[in-house]
Amino acid sequence: MSEIHLSEDEVTSLPASLIQVGIPLEFPVYDIHGRLLMQTGTVVTTEDQLERLVDRGLYLNKKTINQLRSGNTKGDASTSKNVKADGAERAEKLVDFPFNSIKLGESIQISPLTDATNNTKYIVKFLGGLEKNSLICSAPKIDEKLVYIKEHSGFLVRLFSGKDVYNFTTIVTAIYSQPYPHIHLKFPKDVYSKNLRNNQRVATSIICSLVNISSGELKETTSAGRIIDLSLGGVMVESSTVAGQINDEMECTFKLKLNDKEVLFSIPSVLRNITEPANANSARKYNQGIQFKEISFQDKAILQGYIYQLLTGKDLNNL
Repeated sequence: MSEIHLSEDEVTSLPASLIQVGIPLEFPVYDIHGRLLMQTGTVVTTEDQLERLVDRGLYLNKKTINQLRSGNTKGDASTSKNVKADGAERAEKLVDFPFNSIKLGESIQISPLTDATNNTKYIVKFLGGLEKNSLICSAPKIDEKLVYIKEHSGFLVRLFSGKDVYNFTTIVTAIYSQPYPHIHLKFPKDVYSKNLRNNQRVATSIICSLVNISSGELKETTSAGRIIDLSLGGVMVESSTVAGQINDEMECTFKLKLNDKEVLFSIPSVLRNITEPANANSARKYNQGIQFKEISFQDKAILQGYIYQLLTGKDLNNL
């Protein structure tokens, strides 16, 4: 028989992304006080019902953590609610925080838990820390002005490391202004990870420009084209002219529309391959493979969110 009540120390928060409408639960769900909300096998039937549960707070028995870490929940891995048949969406799992893999100076996104709209996001830099104790980050800024935050305020944290995105909640344990503005975040206990492959590709039709910035006798030249294939690693551009020669360095510029806003990207890239039209009598359209060199954290997060939404119809920010 399922447990009816647990102590607050026996439960830990879980993201709403682990619960989907119409899919039986693989584990019992509790509220923050350890009171049972739903037993294993319960089906959430409507989005409104799920929203009400999320507002109330969703928690699971800490004993379930090891099952989530190993993937040994009741659902079969090949038909898990978080995995599509084509592999477009990867399961989110509970993992240890990859402290030793985070590079100094790496960007981290933090969002205040008090912001119900989830629209407030700050980018801070990882400055170090002490494993199992705290993470040290630069103080958040907007337009180079420090943001006022209080000690013990809660934040949702998202960071990329390798091909994974990590999500967890934490609190600010200390704030310092000297020798430079920085904050201490409590070392996370419950960290959720989702694998995001660089080769996830989506078909698109996005106008772009390619600026050839290779050194040598050639001057900078600009050509226009259409992105027909997009991934985190690069794009396939269809155009009537060739942007340059193989291995020429490029600046790939394009806009994406997200949440009724246009976001401009200008990414250092390399021309890796050129495919000429198969039919010489047809309109000459070249397909040019463009590999991205460096993508900022902000651009990577936005670009991944755009790709993820096209693949799954879901917003990455809701993970």
